[in-house]
Amino acid sequence: MQANQFIRVLKKLTMGAGIMVEMPFLRLLRFVPISAIQEMFNANEFILEGAGRAVEMARSRTGESNIFAKVIEDCRKEGDIDDMDVRIEAMNIIIAGTDTSGVTLTYLTWAVLQRPELQAALEAETAELKEGFTENDLIDLPLLNATIEETLRLYGAAPSSLPRVVPQGGTKFAGHYIPQGVTVDTQAYTFHRDPQIWSDPLTSVIFSAAVPRLTNRSFNPQRWISSKEGYTAEALSPSAKTAFHPFGAGARSCIGIHLARMELRYAVAFFFRDCKGIRLAKSTTPESMEFENFFLIAPKAHRCEITFGRP
Repeated sequence: MQANQFIRVLKKLTMGAGIMVEMPFLRLLRFVPISAIQEMFNANEFILEGAGRAVEMARSRTGESNIFAKVIEDCRKEGDIDDMDVRIEAMNIIIAGTDTSGVTLTYLTWAVLQRPELQAALEAETAELKEGFTENDLIDLPLLNATIEETLRLYGAAPSSLPRVVPQGGTKFAGHYIPQGVTVDTQAYTFHRDPQIWSDPLTSVIFSAAVPRLTNRSFNPQRWISSKEGYTAEALSPSAKTAFHPFGAGARSCIGIHLARMELRYAVAFFFRDCKGIRLAKSTTPESMEFENFFLIAPKAHRCEITFGRP
């Protein structure tokens, strides 16, 4: 199936934007009259046009409840937000909701299927779910949720820098004065791998005769689970809770965080309940799963191939 122009542009947007941030002079490519180059380096204009259509459709369907209608309603309450602001907010929602959950689930599959004991435990935990289970049932599954959190720590879809502008009057941070107007940022990639916060946080690769796999200790869902003996989970420490921000932090954190977590829980539950015994295909390797990072990450191969049955 061939993707239409909107989908093609959406997939190219972060790549073009990332290239232009690193090499601003390449912005001149926006004027090259070649369709493929236009789609990459003028992607914002294409997506903004699509967002405009989504907003107009939401306006025409009065009484319906959806995320675009919510944006329009909030902007009306503000009063001083014009139509372009509404379109930009809609565009941001479209971009933020594209492939992010899919990428996270892809890496979760990659991580779990390298660890037979973890896979078996997840299959056993999800097998206990009754038919017609709800999200509340999934929230009560400790290993499922811990596996999702550990995936978000190492493979959250947006680990790159999140810039913020220092407000009027400046501010102090860690004993340093930062003037107003200065752009500062943090990145989840660094915080989520800080050995002063997380024990053995980094991903290291070992090779077996069959499929290369990661060391079991680096991807460790148990760091999110407190023991029955009273051991407090490492991830519940004040430093870890402050550092962990796969969806951003503060007033500008991801608007879709609750929807994303719900999607992840349902997808993981159905996958490991209904697809027992799956394994990684030989084509899925550490090289194919390396990050391709243009603000949002994706595997270089853009897939994690799996297979059923015994090796």
